Amino acid sequence: MIHSYVLNDRDSAQLNSSIYRLYNKLTATRYVTNRSLEVLTQEAIQAIDSANFQPKWFLTIHYIDQLAKYSQAEKTYDLYDRRFLFIFDALYRYSFNEETYLTEEAIATFTKLLAEQSAVSDSPWPRLFQIHTKHLEPRQVENIYDAFSNVEGEISYSFALLYSYISLLNGKEAQALSLLSVQRHQLIELEIYPHFHLLKERQRWITIKQWFDTLFIKQRQTFGSLQPIWEEYKAVHAKTAEDQDGVWKRWLVTPNFQRFLQLSQHLTKEEKQLRITHLLNTLENRLYQTESVRAYEQLLLYAQEYEQAQEHFLLNEFDPVKIRPEKKALLEAMKKERPDLAIPIYHQLIIRLVERKSRVHYQHAALAVSQLKHLYTTLDAVEKFEPFLIRLKKQYRTYKAFIEELKSFEL
Repeated sequence: MIHSYVLNDRDSAQLNSSIYRLYNKLTATRYVTNRSLEVLTQEAIQAIDSANFQPKWFLTIHYIDQLAKYSQAEKTYDLYDRRFLFIFDALYRYSFNEETYLTEEAIATFTKLLAEQSAVSDSPWPRLFQIHTKHLEPRQVENIYDAFSNVEGEISYSFALLYSYISLLNGKEAQALSLLSVQRHQLIELEIYPHFHLLKERQRWITIKQWFDTLFIKQRQTFGSLQPIWEEYKAVHAKTAEDQDGVWKRWLVTPNFQRFLQLSQHLTKEEKQLRITHLLNTLENRLYQTESVRAYEQLLLYAQEYEQAQEHFLLNEFDPVKIRPEKKALLEAMKKERPDLAIPIYHQLIIRLVERKSRVHYQHAALAVSQLKHLYTTLDAVEKFEPFLIRLKKQYRTYKAFIEELKSFEL
């Protein structure tokens, strides 16, 4: 391995002995639990920490690299890939994470490693180094790109993925696509998601369409983890109302509020309002589906459709003990923006809670009564609350546990 640091004989012998012991333990049995792998990882970390050598990140790189080379030399990587990946990832996280600032020496070490092992299909470095790419400075990206451009001969699939992404960061879109095109029969959507996401961030929609056409069979209907980006492209470039309807029809199959925000960001204010109305009307008939009701409530809040939200609360019973975050956020917004619409919801909620006849529901009912009083106070109509409270206490005077809970709120 080419680097700017040299281990002395003693440290090198100790570390290599630890690496080889770890390798033997990883390949000695047919079954290894994650707990066993965690113990082996800690042993490796202790070996790194005990070595009298700085910087420690270099020892981590050396450890991973030597372990990988043992697996490659003895052709055991494919057989035990889960074990090796576990150790590689755990050791790497010991010294690096997404936010770790890489020194120039560290970047140079990684770059040399990546270039040297560009043809090694089992090299761990392209996948591990990928987490740092979003924080690279333009000058660093250009230096890495130049080093990769000097690589000759065949390159591995994993190196091609990284090389393509670095090319994209460096503004070489054609080069990035060319590198992936050679590998298109092996491509997995999730592995090239960073490439497409970067293009989306740059609003390169025509380029995105070109990439889909080049890398995938044209008759293909779905694109796995890339599907949201494909749908957003379709939304941006929908030329007719029919095209737009097709985009939202597919959205309704698996409604998701974040995807709504992505797909609707290119609509005008009027177009968005019309689309929301249509989606709400459609989702209203699918409230038996968890995804649909969550999206429905989030859309109601987003569009501030509080009258429709009130109807939703009154028609569809809910339990505040188990209330979903989406529904809770909608109710809190109504209490703040339209307390007049929230009052009937609380009237109904209180009765439903008391009728559950359990201590926890009595507690929530008393809390709801207190909140109802606050709503009336907000509207300067507290005189309307008192008759309700009197009727409530009279109706449920035999529910002693509930009456006690009311007293705890001084009601």
